[in-house]
Amino acid sequence: TKDTERIDDSFISILGSIQPELLQDTFQGQKMNNGFIDRFLFCWPERSKRIRWRESSMNQAFLDRYVDNVKILYRYVAELEEPFILEFSKKAKKTLFQWQHRNPEEFNSNFERGIFIKLENYVMRFCIILHVLHNFSKTDFINEIREDIVKKAIRLFDYFYYNALQVEEQLTANYYDS
Repeated sequence: TKDTERIDDSFISILGSIQPELLQDTFQGQKMNNGFIDRFLFCWPERSKRIRWRESSMNQAFLDRYVDNVKILYRYVAELEEPFILEFSKKAKKTLFQWQHRNPEEFNSNFERGIFIKLENYVMRFCIILHVLHNFSKTDFINEIREDIVKKAIRLFDYFYYNALQVEEQLTANYYDS
């Protein structure tokens, strides 16, 4: 009974965990072919390790610094009058292009191709996130993304791609594999 409302700049973030045995049930059929799974950033631990409980807590100075930095970031965004453009330094752009041009054209599966292409595009977002995290608490925000940021973004790509391949292995496992 309510009128339609428009929500600009909407998005949904999903964060959670799932047991490897449930992956096949969760991502079967159309969910494997419509690009939905390609948007996930998977974390797949090499081996599970129980974390022991302990009474000691995190150093309060670290928590205070984290809270202060988050407040600075929010204040900075609120004070922005106009958006600004981030540029890549010449070395950063060269590194990014060389990496992308070396990437494969052929893949072993549609899953691998979909994940790779989506993550390849995420590298640009990783660059922005890492740049902001490295620079927001400085007095003069730098609008140029450096080469070291690009290299870190590529490392994130490698991490998430490797983990996605672990997920693919679990998804394509058959009865005999398990």
